[in-house]
Amino acid sequence: MALVVRRSRVLILFILALIVVSTLLISNSNSKYIDDLKSNANNYLNSLDESGSNNKGSNNDPSMENFDETKPLYDYSRDEINQINSISIDSFLKGDSIIHDFFAKFFNLLNLNKSNYPLKRRMKLDDNGKPFIDVVHFFDNENELLSENRLLEFFDFPNDFVNDLTLKHKKIINQIPNFTPKFYKGDGYAIVGGGKYSWYSYLAVKSLRNVGAVLPVEVILPTSNDYEKYFCEDLLPSLNAKCVSMENVFGKEIMEKLNFTGYQLKSLALLASSFENIFLLDSDSYAVSNPEPLFKSDLYKKYKMITWPDFWRRTTSPIYYQIAGLDISGPPIRFINDVFTNIEKINLTGDKTTDQIDIKEDYNLHDRKNTLMDWSTESGEMLLNKNIHFKTLLLALYYNFDGPYGYHPLLSQGGAGEGDKETFVAAATYFGLPFYQVYKRADKTHGFYNHLNTFEHGAIIQYDPLTDYKNILKIEERINHDMKIKKSHFKYDYAKYFYEGDKIIDSVPMFYHCHDPKFDPFFLINEKKMFVRENNQVVNRRRRILGEDFPRGSIDLELSLWEIADASLCKQKMKFTVFEKNNFENFCNIELPKQLQFLRDSHALIMEKYNSETPYENLNGSNDLFGEKNN
Repeated sequence: MALVVRRSRVLILFILALIVVSTLLISNSNSKYIDDLKSNANNYLNSLDESGSNNKGSNNDPSMENFDETKPLYDYSRDEINQINSISIDSFLKGDSIIHDFFAKFFNLLNLNKSNYPLKRRMKLDDNGKPFIDVVHFFDNENELLSENRLLEFFDFPNDFVNDLTLKHKKIINQIPNFTPKFYKGDGYAIVGGGKYSWYSYLAVKSLRNVGAVLPVEVILPTSNDYEKYFCEDLLPSLNAKCVSMENVFGKEIMEKLNFTGYQLKSLALLASSFENIFLLDSDSYAVSNPEPLFKSDLYKKYKMITWPDFWRRTTSPIYYQIAGLDISGPPIRFINDVFTNIEKINLTGDKTTDQIDIKEDYNLHDRKNTLMDWSTESGEMLLNKNIHFKTLLLALYYNFDGPYGYHPLLSQGGAGEGDKETFVAAATYFGLPFYQVYKRADKTHGFYNHLNTFEHGAIIQYDPLTDYKNILKIEERINHDMKIKKSHFKYDYAKYFYEGDKIIDSVPMFYHCHDPKFDPFFLINEKKMFVRENNQVVNRRRRILGEDFPRGSIDLELSLWEIADASLCKQKMKFTVFEKNNFENFCNIELPKQLQFLRDSHALIMEKYNSETPYENLNGSNDLFGEKNN
């Protein structure tokens, strides 16, 4: 057996060498990716036991030698609970041994219960060091049938993988504390920073302030290396914001030991922030109207968690529900996200009689009880109460800790954007905790040309939940009215109610999630992203990346971002590590003034001609705003 393992190790090392050499040939500048690739592969190699599985347990981890999974992790006395609850925000953020011990228990539990059978189909990495998604699904039509049987065809989960996670999911659930610690206080925003993300988070903070938001912001830094003195001690405090170190909150030793990365950081940021009511924002999600009324709204008081939708239907595997022990055997209780219409009034199976219907074949899986409701979730923005959803956050951390090779494919199966996006609502659903997901479908601003010369959207637009909820109440009233008046002649039409009743013109944009391209002004200028392309060639004519519908919100975000860049990088000469090697003289004196002039001129023109009744034309924008093409 030892010989077999040695040969397997040699083979893996050989494959690793081939990958690294190939990567070097493709891009000799992306050394961090190569280092991460080698590190991930070596970590996986070192975790293999003689059976070829990742079966390390307490015998290999000195800190877990005396760990007994049959005993509760958090069997605290009333005095111990009171001691935890008495910890001040200042102590929490600076680092408290009691808090360190509290979280170390759970983090070690996660480490002990890592999957023994990571999915090989996700072990191949893409150019960004993330799991390569070989088949991506783009289901955006409510009439597409995504039944249990059909969803089972998307991904083959081996029995060993399923049995292993079924056991470990139960272990994690059994060890989640049955009390809610009270060390979170107040309201505010949290954004993950560090490296280039500190620049993006600065833009997010400035955008919040520009739309009138005043609540404090915590920029969460994963490691001590992410700390920048000027950024943390001078710049952020001037904006009622501050840096929060994960290593301080959780303890440096446990953070270095477990080496949290990628999608795990958002889950950790939610736990590391000191706020009870926390608005988590991706660093590239920028406010275009003030989100602050949400904190005190009746909607938030009712649901305690608000999320925003992605463009796509849910493609969660039935196997996830099996692993989680959730009973999904019942009939449909809704259609898509319509929980208002009597399900008996909706014809879900055409001309089939009751005895001809196969529940696994003829109904959408996610119309059934205990499943995640359509549409899928876009996790760039999320508001929740951590005292209510503390269990949700711990379970979501588990889903992300074992995410890329486990729960992410279980929850998405290659659905567009596979990652942490479904983990938070999945955890809330598991515990039966309510959340409100905005009904207004996300929209796209256009656009820019990618490296393939394909025209792409520049941002995802997410809308104000309070306006959305008012629209939904009107939709519910309309549905009830139609069912009452038309009785047996009532004919259900999802699009009629939920698209016509929740239009852009009746909605208020709240965030532009500028995920691609992110706002790196040097990159945008160097790559000429703001220029029109014709016949695959850049022409000397500019266009807006974020469309031309900005009058619907509170600010012209695209102009605002470039003005922030001008003020901070050129006029005030702020130092951001990520930009140290760029040519500031050319940027500040030549390129940036041209871009600002175009945006200011186009701002005036758009405001003069703006028609709120043509939202999609506005979002698509123009390749020839000033009629230059024919001149």
